[in-house]
Amino acid sequence: MKLVTLAVVLIGNLVMAEDKVIYDAVIVGGGSAGMTAAYELKDKNILVLEQWPEVGGRSWDGEYQGFSYAKGAEYMGEPWGVAAEIIKKYRLRPVDITYPSYCYYNPNVPGHEDVTIWNGTKGMAYMHVAEDGNDKKALKTYNKFMKLTTELVNETYDAGEYPYSFDLEHPVAKYDYVAMSEWFENNGFGHTYQDKWNAHARGLYGANIHEVSILMAISELGWEYYEEKPIQMPDISWNDYVTGFPDEGVKTFMGGLSVIPKAIAKDSDLKNKIRTNSEVIKVRAVTGNSKAKYSVVYKDKLTKKVSVVKAKKVIMATPANVTCHLMGKALPEAIRNIVCDVKYCEYLTVNLFSDEPIQDFTFELATPSDFFAIAFYDSLWVQKNQNPDNPLNDKVFITTAYIAGRTCGESLMSLSDEEIIAKTYEDMSRIWTCSTLKVKKFEINRFANGYPLFDPGAYHKITKLNQLNMKQKDFRLVGDYLALPTMEAAMEQASFATKNFKVD
Repeated sequence: MKLVTLAVVLIGNLVMAEDKVIYDAVIVGGGSAGMTAAYELKDKNILVLEQWPEVGGRSWDGEYQGFSYAKGAEYMGEPWGVAAEIIKKYRLRPVDITYPSYCYYNPNVPGHEDVTIWNGTKGMAYMHVAEDGNDKKALKTYNKFMKLTTELVNETYDAGEYPYSFDLEHPVAKYDYVAMSEWFENNGFGHTYQDKWNAHARGLYGANIHEVSILMAISELGWEYYEEKPIQMPDISWNDYVTGFPDEGVKTFMGGLSVIPKAIAKDSDLKNKIRTNSEVIKVRAVTGNSKAKYSVVYKDKLTKKVSVVKAKKVIMATPANVTCHLMGKALPEAIRNIVCDVKYCEYLTVNLFSDEPIQDFTFELATPSDFFAIAFYDSLWVQKNQNPDNPLNDKVFITTAYIAGRTCGESLMSLSDEEIIAKTYEDMSRIWTCSTLKVKKFEINRFANGYPLFDPGAYHKITKLNQLNMKQKDFRLVGDYLALPTMEAAMEQASFATKNFKVD
């Protein structure tokens, strides 16, 4: 057992306790990326500093009357890469989100004014064709949409799936500078497609189709149609509501996505290596002949005690703007110029608790782009489908509204609780009359750094940043420097960057 001695030091106006241990690496941030870095380095003398009471980051969950519910990220795709490895190692059990995992609210389809909900992939296929005139021209447009998105996905895969291996000389790289809206217009996909995918873009990226690069969006856009065959003329029967069977490729966990970083944190090799409620104030480069290359100043949010730890290496698993603020000039100039230019989109979630159902007929109900809330989730959909005999299923209901700005620059953090709930209730009332009367209580969660903005040119910036990142000997950036806005991609980027990081 190591003997840790403390010294009292004075830096600026802060009196701090200095830990005399020099860590192999200090990891700042205990979200999915930070915990993946800890997983890769768990046999080293490392320290993870996380500002919240638990690890997890954007995959933030709560407990209510025996049920887990998401406050942040709700689901993931089919596990791959290091995410699949970690799930297998810790014997976690991902569960399928049963069909329909996704429905769309649209009461404005010509000839179908009595239909408001479009169910699953087949239902939305009919919706698109019906919106465009329900004729051969409309069918041709829909099949063209499927074909072009699939082709663009294949081209993107050919160029390299991740930004650290993406071939910027590949012809598909030109689409990095093409906004989603421009691509839609150039290919003849009008407002019926643009409105639906504008809402989708706000949900996935926190930005609208004018702000997001088609190259960054295509992985998600094309996934819905990947390898699908052209359809024949659909009819209203395609919108039949059928439930209970798995919706391929969409998964979560009974305890929510936070079970992954929490499982890593429980690894015996990481015992006493994680400090929660530890808010990092500053990361400084250490000069001189010391073995330590960095000192990390942090405050215990419970005791208010300020401490400093030293490390040979530092891994920043924080949003780019937070990294820029904490490290300042300790970041090499070439990296700082890119990192400090990354913009973030804000988002909110509102958990609505009731003892009567509000939205309990699909996992996700997406809304048109003029709504304040981009979607309403049944946050107990998976648990109730997995345990249909639970006597609480008919007594406890949690509907969660996900909210993103109409532009990435829209300030949601400045809205009061009263403004947020009023706007959320307004949207609910447009779909379900008197639904707001069912709400017994609500909870609002704010994410100031919800999504990095994947704007035109993002692939080129991120690829360059990752190339510079992998050359650093004493620090690494992990997490948001990725090609896909998903938990699995953030974990994969963290694993790649950490595995190639020599920690003595």
